[in-house]
Amino acid sequence: MEIRPKFVIRLPLREMALRMAVGKVWIEDETLTWIANFPFKELPEDEYKTEWGANVECKVKDKVSKLVLPQSLKQRMLLVVSPMGLEILKWMKWFCIVEFFDKWNLVDSSDMQILKQLSWSSTGAIDYQKTAEGLVRVSALDVLIRYKLACLYCLVDDIPVLWRKLPEETQRRLYDAHVSNRSITRGMLTIMESYWAYCLKEKESKSTFVTEGRMSPDLFYRYALHSSVNAGNKAATQHFLQKLTSEDRDSFLSDVFSSVLKRREGKRRFLEEDVSEVIRYLLSQMRLEQQMHVLQEYTRDILKYFLNWPLQDLFLDIAGSMRTFLPSLSYNQYVLQTMSEASYSGYYYPDLMQQCYVRNPGTFRRQFLYCFANRICESEDIETIKVIFRYSDISDRSEFRPCDPFFQILRSIVIKDKLHILGACLQEVSLSKKSVKTIKKSYVEFLKHDRTLRKKWKKVFKILKLYIPRKKKDGTVTKN
Repeated sequence: MEIRPKFVIRLPLREMALRMAVGKVWIEDETLTWIANFPFKELPEDEYKTEWGANVECKVKDKVSKLVLPQSLKQRMLLVVSPMGLEILKWMKWFCIVEFFDKWNLVDSSDMQILKQLSWSSTGAIDYQKTAEGLVRVSALDVLIRYKLACLYCLVDDIPVLWRKLPEETQRRLYDAHVSNRSITRGMLTIMESYWAYCLKEKESKSTFVTEGRMSPDLFYRYALHSSVNAGNKAATQHFLQKLTSEDRDSFLSDVFSSVLKRREGKRRFLEEDVSEVIRYLLSQMRLEQQMHVLQEYTRDILKYFLNWPLQDLFLDIAGSMRTFLPSLSYNQYVLQTMSEASYSGYYYPDLMQQCYVRNPGTFRRQFLYCFANRICESEDIETIKVIFRYSDISDRSEFRPCDPFFQILRSIVIKDKLHILGACLQEVSLSKKSVKTIKKSYVEFLKHDRTLRKKWKKVFKILKLYIPRKKKDGTVTKN
């Protein structure tokens, strides 16, 4: 039976409230001062995320940990501090690279006003269009910058107001401008400036739009749509998609993924706002048969975009819909390789790890732990380890093998020297004297050639004994 993929994030109200609460901490005045003073433009790309974590993110986590809330809620909030903070860093990088923001110095007081305009979506992502709505009302910003922002994000109520405030010479230059063939980011900005200038001076239906030569409005809309998608500009994508006829819309949706994904396979890096969100939006606008065709044709390419925050909440549902056309081994390979690549990029989502393990029994679990056991233990992700132990079914075993999920996690705990978390995790399993003896016996050969690991395992066995149920004189069973 064909499973219809889901492309709309539906978070529980409590989760939305927690993410919005974390968002408020990120835009408090004190936090914004830390952000404004962070020298990300001076750091190499492979260093600034590490420095951000050490100098900004850790302070925000400290603020969250001191909130007067139940510990369980604070733990949930701490999980989203990092990905939400990286949203701000991504936004800052985008706007500082766009042409008219090149000269900004984010330490000036006026720029604190800019950072205060950051707006969050209910899923915990920066809402670029709503942020732009706030920015165009910051009088400290030059009117041309505000006009460009309004054009870029299709703020139809603000564009004519700001246009009238521009000098006539500037209006004329924008009206006469040709869409350039520069980088995709700057090209997108020029496209939008030129488009809205024509709309204000002419009736849009009668306009012709200029690239290297003249093109009809219908052809321009397709050209602008491709540029909008490549730039990750959802607002412009929505605007131009609505301009197409039903037939052209179907044709565009069928063709766009081929061109967009191929361009991203090249060596050239694109400066983008949120291509993942644009891809999600385009898929949500398709008919079911179109969706399944795209998922089948571009399986790996599409899946990776749904590991970007906050789309990871859709990842397993979309991956599940691919089971209809992927053999089991291929499914495991696609999902695990995609998740592995994302984890190397700094993404780590405990909820996704837990759901992935629970939903996919058998061989998948062993392969999953081969990929992620060390990462889970290194992160001291106790809740995920508890889930793994809970589903390991070790209470009544006659033998264990080194490939068993229980052992894979236990070994990673030892290797990563995280024995202090073992006790909390063992609460999820029932150990008997027999099972502890079986565990020892199963690992004797494995430990024979590693004295260091063997010494650590002696400590493990002592901890295991603490969780063997013991009978009291009255017949009740307890754990130490």
